[in-house]
Amino acid sequence: MGSDFSSRTVLLVDDEPAVRDVMARILTERLGCKIAAESSAEAGLDRMRDESVDVLVADMIMPGLHGLEFITRVREAWPGIDIVVLTGFPEKFPYVDVAQAGARDFIPKPFNPGEVEAKIARIFEERRLREGQAFAEEKYRRLFELSMNGMLLVQGEDCRIVDANRAFCELSGYAEDQLLGASLFDVIDNGEVPRVKSGVALFAEGGQGTLGDVPIRAAGGHDMSLDVNVTFVSFGGEALVMMVFRDVTEVRQLEQRLKQIAETDELTGLANKRSFRARLEWTIARSRGEGFPLTLVFVDVDDFKKCNDTFGHEVGDRALRAVGKAIRSSIRTGGDEGFRYGGDEFAVLLPGADSDQASVVARRMKDQLAASIETKTTISIGIAQYEAPMDASAFICAADKALYAVKARGKNGLSVA
Repeated sequence: MGSDFSSRTVLLVDDEPAVRDVMARILTERLGCKIAAESSAEAGLDRMRDESVDVLVADMIMPGLHGLEFITRVREAWPGIDIVVLTGFPEKFPYVDVAQAGARDFIPKPFNPGEVEAKIARIFEERRLREGQAFAEEKYRRLFELSMNGMLLVQGEDCRIVDANRAFCELSGYAEDQLLGASLFDVIDNGEVPRVKSGVALFAEGGQGTLGDVPIRAAGGHDMSLDVNVTFVSFGGEALVMMVFRDVTEVRQLEQRLKQIAETDELTGLANKRSFRARLEWTIARSRGEGFPLTLVFVDVDDFKKCNDTFGHEVGDRALRAVGKAIRSSIRTGGDEGFRYGGDEFAVLLPGADSDQASVVARRMKDQLAASIETKTTISIGIAQYEAPMDASAFICAADKALYAVKARGKNGLSVA
């Protein structure tokens, strides 16, 4: 048959020695398997208690225990043994009855050697496949349970959770019974559900893929950022999706912090010049596309060099911090942006504000600075409203000209381009 069955054992239970001998010869010569033989059901049961048996070939009519009762007892005690019924009275033991009792197949007497070989070989092959699958699934189960990464098995379009490992429970803060039967989308931030659904549908074509920065709502109420590897698998005969989660929350927080440090002026807490140009061009593009007004305000500290030379850099730094504080307290959060543009120069972007509204903000800055107990410095302010088709350089030039107009008039004032 081309397969090695030398590790398989067939137990023959028949009260006729000739039947046992012929059957044993067929199986050993044609399949190369091991043979054990007993003349009664009771002896067969004792043999199975002592030895590992793969297939039982049993006669249905023997002294003592026999027939359907025998194979029923075997099935109850050793459900892993495959049973083949051997009988010369098929009318007394219909195939339907023996199958319901737990038999895998039926061989009538007198038997054909080729039929015996084919049926037992088929059973051996099916056992090999079942054992291979069971081994793979057990290995998979151990990896699933012992993995340090959070893992879920989900099913269907709603990604219903059918299994969750210990690491995912610890990661998310949910107990296993809270997760089983729920949808994956119940624990994902609502705004990200469409992206995850689209990603899973796309990965179905290739069988796997990765989703980055999936926000999970953990049980404690805090959000987590997770990278998710998605693989389509067959587990226990079911088509499932395996998801492996890696917590990247701290990495993303560190990246955000480093980005913030790179874009922030340490002395004043405002954004630095490095980020100004990118934000300016992006805001101009939005203003053009959405049609809202945009104003750029330039702020210069009056006589800053004289302050530094006379009172020292520590006093100069206090003056710069005071200007930064005045800017932050005068602009709207979530829209307006302040920048330290140079040594003693500052810039403010006011999306949605025209030049009149910007002038109100500018006067507020001057009032905030005048009320500061940290410094008595003054500032000059130039204001420019964006007009198409200005580019970023032209917009900066307009605000800069307005600022120098104030300087030319004696400083400590404001001018609108």
